[in-house]
Amino acid sequence: MASTQLSSELQELSSTTEIVTFNYAELDSETRAAIQQNTTEIKSLMRRTSQDIIHIGQKLRAVKQQLEHGRFRKWLKAEFDWSVSASTKFIQVSEQFKCVNFTHLNIANSALYLLAAPSTPEVARQEALRRASSGETITYSKAKVITQNIKSNPT
Repeated sequence: MASTQLSSELQELSSTTEIVTFNYAELDSETRAAIQQNTTEIKSLMRRTSQDIIHIGQKLRAVKQQLEHGRFRKWLKAEFDWSVSASTKFIQVSEQFKCVNFTHLNIANSALYLLAAPSTPEVARQEALRRASSGETITYSKAKVITQNIKSNPT
C-alpha cells in the first residue's frame, strides 16, 4: 500500500515539474554544433564539480576532526574566507552522496546542497538521483519541487 501511494505521488511529482526545452532547430548548423558541444562540456564539468564538492567535504571533515575546538572556524576564515555554514554544506554533500558516481548524472551544485540538507527527506534524495539516472537534469528548482512535494505528501 505505501509503495503504491509513493509511486502515485512520484508520478504526480513528475507531471508537476515544468519541462523546459531549447529548440536547437532554430539555429544554423554551425551555431547549433558549437552550442551543443559547449553544453556537453559544461555538463561534464558540472559532474566533475559535483565529485569535487564531495572530495572537498571529506577533506574539510578531516581537518575539522584534527583541529581543537574553535580552531576550525579560524582556519576556514584564514585559508578560504569561508563561514562554518559554507563548509557545513560541503560536508553534508560528502556525507549524503559519498557513494554516488556522478559520471553520468546532471545535478546542479545548488541542488546538491539542498538535497544534502538534514531537513531533506531521504526519499527526496533518492527521487532526485533516480530522475538524474534517467537522464534528467536536476536543477535547484527541480530539487526544491521534489523536496516540497515529498514533504507535503509523506507516506
